[in-house]
Amino acid sequence: MSASPPVRAAAVALAIGLLLLGAVGFFPRATAPAQPGPSLSPPPTSDGAASGPTSSLVAGTPTPLPTPAGPPRVRALADREVFGFLPYWKLGQPTTQLDMAQLTTIAYFGIEAHQDGRLIRLSKSGAVPQGWAGFESQAFADTLTAAHAAHVRVVLTVQRFAWTAGQARRTVKLLQSPTARSSLVRDIVGVVQDRGIDGINLDWEPVPPAVRDDYTTFVRELRAGLDGAKAGLQLTFDLTTALGAYDLPTLAADDGADAALVMGYDYRVASATRAGSTAPLDTGDAGFGLRATVAAALATIAPDRIILGLPWYGRAWST
Repeated sequence: MSASPPVRAAAVALAIGLLLLGAVGFFPRATAPAQPGPSLSPPPTSDGAASGPTSSLVAGTPTPLPTPAGPPRVRALADREVFGFLPYWKLGQPTTQLDMAQLTTIAYFGIEAHQDGRLIRLSKSGAVPQGWAGFESQAFADTLTAAHAAHVRVVLTVQRFAWTAGQARRTVKLLQSPTARSSLVRDIVGVVQDRGIDGINLDWEPVPPAVRDDYTTFVRELRAGLDGAKAGLQLTFDLTTALGAYDLPTLAADDGADAALVMGYDYRVASATRAGSTAPLDTGDAGFGLRATVAAALATIAPDRIILGLPWYGRAWST
């Protein structure tokens, strides 16, 4: 893809391939001081609905929160970050190729967060979710070993979708409860320590407006929990193109996430009546494309706080 100057200035990612790895991201670090699922179209979650399309681009007003004094925290990112999502349904398949020489971070997708503040290990029927089964599998253990041998980070994607009314209610219940948030942080940190992984990617989409600030608080609480467990653990979060739904300056501050991953795809979804790019530079179904999304992100946070996710997949339409 031929990138405009604003795109080159930001972190650029080739995101989410359902053919090989998943997302691949290029993340050049900016030299100036600073001012985080992605929708993988997976099978339905335990809430009964798959991830939905990204929302429209919206301007937002940041909600400043106090930042502890002291030197900036060293972020757990490579100078040139190449971030790839590995979906559970591609884990261990003979056709799945992981280019360890190019990757810097592999995000395993994923495990769902329950409204009561825990990672879902069993469904209501008593079955083990496929994401959790993959996470505990020998195939994942082998991937982790190979990645660490190549000095590649492996992180876990924790997902919480809110595309339906029921999903949104559960997300609001979780984020509005300090007890549930604290419980989820403990569970996530415990899993990171137990499995020896290198951090967490949050794919919470969309974030209901009622809990915008609660989500920011949760990310900061998780940052503190990870730092308390081990220095240098990575934390990123995924954004829909509705950037105004997030308090980006606070989320990407030194006591927040290492970077925001902008999901720059599904501007044209599978149900579109007109064939075209899933990640157009200028015009998708919503009337805008990558250029406007990147410009909006760069107007809010510094380039070295952004990973731009681009699709490593295509769609076919009958025309």
